[in-house]
Amino acid sequence: MPNSKEREFIYNSSYNKGHISIPSIVAHCIGLSTHAKLVYSNILNYIYKKGEFAFPSIYRLSISCSCSINTIIRYINELVEKGFIKKEVPGRGKSNRYYIIECDKIPLLKVSEIIWEVIDTLAKKYGWKDIMKCKNSILSFLNQNKYSLHHMEIQPNTINHLNALFLHVLEKKELNIEVLTSNFIFKNQAIL
Repeated sequence: MPNSKEREFIYNSSYNKGHISIPSIVAHCIGLSTHAKLVYSNILNYIYKKGEFAFPSIYRLSISCSCSINTIIRYINELVEKGFIKKEVPGRGKSNRYYIIECDKIPLLKVSEIIWEVIDTLAKKYGWKDIMKCKNSILSFLNQNKYSLHHMEIQPNTINHLNALFLHVLEKKELNIEVLTSNFIFKNQAIL
């Protein structure tokens, strides 16, 4: 079967040949910024081309992602902090090496997937617009109080506690620290 013109262009004629796909679990990750996902996909693209690690320069990533150097560094740091990549610094004048962490070893992805289970169920009753507002309120509250989803420990009852937390907000009840600290454990964070 002959290739279509588009396929020919993507895979053979273009300078940036091929395509890149990231796991849906990463693309839909709650708690990972959109720009960090873009940087992740670019690093992943280089790993697919080169093997087990990638070493694109910050400048190349900056051009590819249409971001400043400082922005690229910020989002690489986010990916490292949240456990998506490991960064190795080989020395002055050499590009950093980046290793992609397997999805099943990234705590934030596990938390995000549980949240998706909760919100998908609740969206049937409350609608996606209210769910989006609720999710944003919860994430804002966590951020204001210096709690991070990637530090949340998964317990056997986490899904029930997350469901209760979403219902709490959907029912227009005020969020407070006790609601968090009595139902969730956050690693590396002191209970206020």
